[in-house]
Amino acid sequence: MSPLPRRALPVLLSALCLAPVAARATSDGEAWVLLDRLREGPASGLAREAHAALLFPRITRRGFTVPGQHAEGTGIGPQGPLGRFGLAAPPFAVLGEEDSAALAVLFMTEGALRPLLHAGLWHFGAPTAGPVLALRMTERDVAPLPTPEGARLFRLSHPRADAISAI
Repeated sequence: MSPLPRRALPVLLSALCLAPVAARATSDGEAWVLLDRLREGPASGLAREAHAALLFPRITRRGFTVPGQHAEGTGIGPQGPLGRFGLAAPPFAVLGEEDSAALAVLFMTEGALRPLLHAGLWHFGAPTAGPVLALRMTERDVAPLPTPEGARLFRLSHPRADAISAI
């Protein structure tokens, strides 16, 4: 077996450091449970008025030399699931001091949801055509979250074609 070329080692090490530890995949069912909890809690009015919600039931700290936060979630619109999404965020962008939390991103209008569904990568705080609200949910409370600096969403599976064409 031949040794790795000199240039390959730094690239390989960088990839290993940046790759998230394989997170336990969340099911769509967990997202529905989170949405029900949101609709029954202090933010029930907002949750019921939202056109769609992007729900991450569990955000955890990950990373070895490059720490960060990672999660998988489901987008849910008026007709059902819109696709699965991943979240990558720098340390403290979403969790703060918590070890684990959930994140609900509420798209209050159809226009606000459109840029997310038509992009492969979406940054929090990206321009939208309507209000997008982020709520951090822990066992104790539900609180508004300022735009998580540096947090990115990426599509894991494509939303349903009929749902996108309607938006």
